[in-house]
Amino acid sequence: MLTNPYDVLYASGYNSMLERKWLQEPVSGVIVPADPAKPVILVIPEALITLLATMADQGTPDRADEIRPFELLNFFEVGRAADPHYRPEAIAEAAMKIHGERVTAESQPDLIAALRLALRDYGLDRGTVAFDDLRVVRYLTNGADALRFHVEDALEMMIRARVVKTVPELEAFRHIGPKADYAVHEAARRLRPGITWDEFQAEVADLIWWSVVTLRSPPPPPAP
Repeated sequence: MLTNPYDVLYASGYNSMLERKWLQEPVSGVIVPADPAKPVILVIPEALITLLATMADQGTPDRADEIRPFELLNFFEVGRAADPHYRPEAIAEAAMKIHGERVTAESQPDLIAALRLALRDYGLDRGTVAFDDLRVVRYLTNGADALRFHVEDALEMMIRARVVKTVPELEAFRHIGPKADYAVHEAARRLRPGITWDEFQAEVADLIWWSVVTLRSPPPPPAP
């Protein structure tokens, strides 16, 4: 059971703005059964199911077999309200198709409730479950609806797994690596006695924009 944003992305292809904000609490999860006959289950806020359709439209679809939704604050409660000005669009129709084909349970009050239900539905609440965030274990194994299973720590395993890169990922690293090296070197060179943090931030922000965003082939850093 993975809830770390990078692990969720690695295992399912799902990534949203909420994950990029790096909130303290997990806001999505993916269950990867050891039994290949059982589905990979992506657990996300119901309001973001439309994002899956957008990702597919952009050529980067998620890889989950099932979707388990939950409410986030009151996002989808608001989303259910009728909009008299709404006109159906292709993305909305694609999202409704996801609802019909891959959403296999009713929306739950929160992430933990959705994870708990998915584990029970497939009998994964018995035996061994490995987690990349042991805080999630605490929530699943406490309270009146607590689960009982043997717990393994999956953090180190996922760190080792994520070292393996695909060909597109390797190409991306080759593209951004020289730019990042150049930006870091130039940022370090601007550290000098008397400079304030605000001044340093302003200089580095301009540098990163110039070197990483606009400069296609940055000059190599000076030899040590």
